[in-house]
Amino acid sequence: YGLPFISGKDSLNNEYLGSDGKKHAIPPSLLISGIGIIDDVFDIVTMDLKTEGSMIYLLGETRDEMGGSHFHLVQGGGGNEPAPDLPKFAPALYQCLNKAMGKGLVLACHDLSEGGLAVAAAEMCIAGRMGMLLDLDENDTTLALFGESNSRFLVEVESKNAIAFEQCFTGGMGNYARRLGNTVSGRRLTVSTLDESLLSLSVEDLVKAWKGNVK
Repeated sequence: YGLPFISGKDSLNNEYLGSDGKKHAIPPSLLISGIGIIDDVFDIVTMDLKTEGSMIYLLGETRDEMGGSHFHLVQGGGGNEPAPDLPKFAPALYQCLNKAMGKGLVLACHDLSEGGLAVAAAEMCIAGRMGMLLDLDENDTTLALFGESNSRFLVEVESKNAIAFEQCFTGGMGNYARRLGNTVSGRRLTVSTLDESLLSLSVEDLVKAWKGNVK
């Protein structure tokens, strides 16, 4: 990937306050620090949705892999599955996305990591207080919603810039950038697949869940 990692773990003398009211030493963990240069801080792309009627793209590839996923942590199972690997196409995909961002074609962007697509979409709606409509067109809805394959992103693009955005993904990278839906004025996240509604939640309910107010 050619990334400059400037340091590793520099302290193991950290504690946290547990739910039992006692202090505990942090579990052994790996921390890698990296640094990048941004020419203009106002060009930073954030994850909050910006405007209604814009296109939502899914970048990357969702593969049949759920090892180490938050879904399995919550639901149980998957203990013997290997964690997702790094796809070979990722560096080229990142370059295409960076090119699109440099041209000002990306309104919002969020990685698909812990929790997968469903959580990333919810967080974008929460941050922008705006709705999103997605059509997965998938048979394995659990994998589509909660899979954590590496090197994937949800990207918001203004509809008038859709063609220009897609043209940034050259050299076969267009296969890893597909339209998944659009933003909507109604404050609701709706996900469907094969003409079947999978979920429809108000942004207000998403905020409550995110804050931990839902039992």
